[in-house]
Amino acid sequence: MVADLISVEEAYGKDPVTGEIDMEKFRQFAAQQEQIQANKPQASREMQYLAANPDVLQNAKDRLAEASRDNERLRTNPIGATSFIENVAREHYLNFGKQEGREGFGIIDPRMESFAGIMANTYDMDDPGTDGELRPEFVGPLGDMEKFVSTISQPLYNRLIDRFYGDTNEDKLPGRVDDVIGYMFKRNNDGVNAFEVAGGQEALFEAYDQMGITGQGESYADKQARDLLELAKKYSIETLSPDINMDGTGGSEEISLVGPLEQVMTVLDNCLLICLTGQTNSRLFLQSILSAS
Repeated sequence: MVADLISVEEAYGKDPVTGEIDMEKFRQFAAQQEQIQANKPQASREMQYLAANPDVLQNAKDRLAEASRDNERLRTNPIGATSFIENVAREHYLNFGKQEGREGFGIIDPRMESFAGIMANTYDMDDPGTDGELRPEFVGPLGDMEKFVSTISQPLYNRLIDRFYGDTNEDKLPGRVDDVIGYMFKRNNDGVNAFEVAGGQEALFEAYDQMGITGQGESYADKQARDLLELAKKYSIETLSPDINMDGTGGSEEISLVGPLEQVMTVLDNCLLICLTGQTNSRLFLQSILSAS
C-alpha cells in the first residue's frame, strides 16, 4: 500500500539514539524501489531510440510542433502525440538509422511485424474441396488477419477479399495465407520483394523473438524456428550445385558470378520459403514464385 512506502528521508534517516542509519529500514526501502522499477512500464523501442539519438528527438519535436498546428488531436491527446513521435523514430531508424549503424532497440518494420503475426497464427489445416490435402490457414481472430494484411499492403487486402468483384469475402481471408506469402516473396521489375524491403530474415526472426516464438508449437512461425537451420543445410547442397538449377538447366559454365554472401542469402531465402509453405510441393511453389519474378 502507498501508506506503507518508506520515503527517501526515512530510509537515510539516522536513529536518534545510535546516530546510525537503520539498515533494516534501508533494506526495506531498497526492496520497495526494486519492486517499483520492476512494475514500471518499459519505454517503447521507439522512445529508447529517441533517447539515444538527440538529433532524431529534436527532429521529432519539430515535426510534432509543425503537425499540431493543424491537428487538434495532436495538441490535446497525449496518446496521439506519443504515437506521432514514435512513428517519426521508427521511420528514421528504418530509412536512415539502420544504414548508419545506429542501435535500433528492436524496432521492426510494421509490415514485417504483421507478416510474423500471420505466420504465428497459421497452421496446416484441411483444404476444403480436396481429398485430404492441407493448406496454410490463419486460425486467429479475423480482425487480426484483416489488420495484418492491411498493414502489409492495402491493395493486397482489397484483392484477397475480392473487393472489386461484387460482394466482399472477408471470411475467405484466413484461407489465403499462401497469397500473402507469395506477395512477400515475389520480386518486382527492379528485382526486390516486399520481404526484403521490410527487413528480411533478420527482421522476421527479431519479430519472432519479441513474440516469444520457441519452436515448440506447430504454427508456421514455430516450424521456421525449429527447422530453418536443418533445411538450410539440406537445401544449400541442392541450390549451390553447379549441375542443377531451379529451371532444370545447369553445368559449370552457368555458375552465377555472385560471392559467397549472396549465395548464402539466396539459400536462406529459399529455405525460408520452404518453411513458410510447409507442404510437399513447396519446391514447385518456390519455382513458381521465382519464375514470376
